[in-house]
Amino acid sequence: MARKRVIAGALGLLLSAAVTAGAPAAVADTTDGPASSRETSAAPASAGAVPGAPTLELNEAAGGHQVAEGAPEVLPFDFSFSVSTHLNSRRFYPSPLGRACVNLSATSNVSTLRSIKVEMWDAESGGHLGTRIGEPIDFRVDKQTHGYCWTALYSNHEHFFRLVKDDGDPHVWAYGKGKVTANAEHRR
Repeated sequence: MARKRVIAGALGLLLSAAVTAGAPAAVADTTDGPASSRETSAAPASAGAVPGAPTLELNEAAGGHQVAEGAPEVLPFDFSFSVSTHLNSRRFYPSPLGRACVNLSATSNVSTLRSIKVEMWDAESGGHLGTRIGEPIDFRVDKQTHGYCWTALYSNHEHFFRLVKDDGDPHVWAYGKGKVTANAEHRR
């Protein structure tokens, strides 16, 4: 098992190096470049349920401020969430080509909350939490499914995404459901 992991890790590193070399600067709803020196891309992703994918409950009240424990998830997986400040997902490995797509539908307990941010993190580089990849992406809180894909991720590194509600009011909640995939389809 360890030998397979080393071989898979080496292959993932080679694939990541090839993808990173030609990756475009961040795109989507952002206007600035990525926060890290590694260039990444985020683009709108397709929506829809993932048949047979496991579903994870992401709950801020249950210690969601820390990256959830357990073995890294395999793409795809579904999730449900409730967040009042910020919430980290389970760790996962991106696709072998360094892609991960987050799709979610959110609503709120108040009508004034317009959006939440989604950040992609590389858990195996940088500081305590890792390194944020690119800029945060705004997801509208409107009961519609919205999604973005990040590319040029290191496929042999564990990653997680972080939901951030930065209006400063801990009594305002965003909640909903979503999925993480290696989906190559995009839509606006």
